[in-house]
Amino acid sequence: MCTGLASIKDHKLLEPSLTSEIERVICAGAPAQASATQRLVWGDINFGNILVREDGRVAGLIDFEGCLSGDPLATLGYAAAVHGTEPFFSQLQQAWPRTLSEDEENLVAWYTLLRALRLGRYAHLPLPTGRPRDPLVHIVPGIIPALRRLAANC
Repeated sequence: MCTGLASIKDHKLLEPSLTSEIERVICAGAPAQASATQRLVWGDINFGNILVREDGRVAGLIDFEGCLSGDPLATLGYAAAVHGTEPFFSQLQQAWPRTLSEDEENLVAWYTLLRALRLGRYAHLPLPTGRPRDPLVHIVPGIIPALRRLAANC
């Protein structure tokens, strides 16, 4: 997280007030401990990676390149980073096997921030095509609501 924050500062990828808020949240530490670990974290969960049959049933899942082992709530956090303001994320939350506690919601926000900071290390670099990348807040729009949630609980 610190490396991502340093890159965001060095390359001025976010407004200074957001950068300061991120720093404060990181210093406060994780809002809770992961209750489950060593489970699949799907880093690129989105509609394009879910194959659906004509009858609406799931036929398969693809693109596990960004998967890792960890807290399954990180899947929600990573999805919230990219889709937090879109219907996809609310549908994913509704499909989650159970309602999350307040601590778990805060942990999802923490993982959202983690995802944004992991991308922050590379967000100043051009795309492989040579074109510049979109601003970080466009790549991970969920960072703002996650940051607000975490900052309110610091």
